[in-house]
Formats: sequence, structure tokens, C-alpha cells
Amino acid sequence: GAPAAGAWGDGRAGPRAAPPFFSRGPNVLLQDSSAPQAAFFSPVQKVMLPPNTFQGKVAFITGGGTGLGKGMTTALSSLGATCVIASRKLDVLKGTAEEISSKTGNKVHAIQYYVLVKSLQSS
Repeated sequence: GAPAAGAWGDGRAGPRAAPPFFSRGPNVLLQDSSAPQAAFFSPVQKVMLPPNTFQGKVAFITGGGTGLGKGMTTALSSLGATCVIASRKLDVLKGTAEEISSKTGNKVHAIQYYVLVKSLQSS
């Protein structure tokens, strides 16, 4: 006979759903306790490096005032690094630096930094 049509291989139409084990796809980096795989693999809620891994080191993070940069700054500072965060919005940076410093006990420095790339056209 002819092969079954559809993504399911049994004649059903429509897109095939991800396996229930990986509710958000196979590349989940941070899970919550309600995810089905949490029954097998408990979620990691902390940094996976030993304390003071970056003690005595300086980390320079561009875009450190918000989003991923803020998250990386928090993690590096909690591991002992002295952090320098930079972006265009100095008021946001100062607030973030104070917040992270008070949370981790390590100094976070804020500097305003704007990169402007000029076109390299010949005149």
C-alpha cells in the first residue's frame, strides 16, 4: 500500500507537536518546576560554578544595564568579579549597578559608552 500521508505518519493532518518530554523544545536552558521533565531532572536555579571563581578579576559587560547583560553582570558579580557595565543610558546603568552591588556585595561600576560606526566611503 501507499505510505500514510501527513506529518504524523498515520494519515492525520497538521503539524506534529514536540514530544511531551521537551515541552519547549530540546534546547531548554532554564526550566521551571511545572515542566514535565522536572520530574526527571530537577531545575537548576543557581550558577553552576564554584563560589569566588572570578575573585580578583574584572569583567567588562556592554549592554549591562538591562536584559542578558544585566543577568550576566549579576552572575559574574555573584562569583566575585568586579564588574564594569557600559551602555548609552547612564541613568539605567547607575540603577542597575547599585541594585547588583547591594545584592552581591561586589562593586559594579557604570560608564556611559556609545559606539558610532561611520561609513568608510571614499569621497
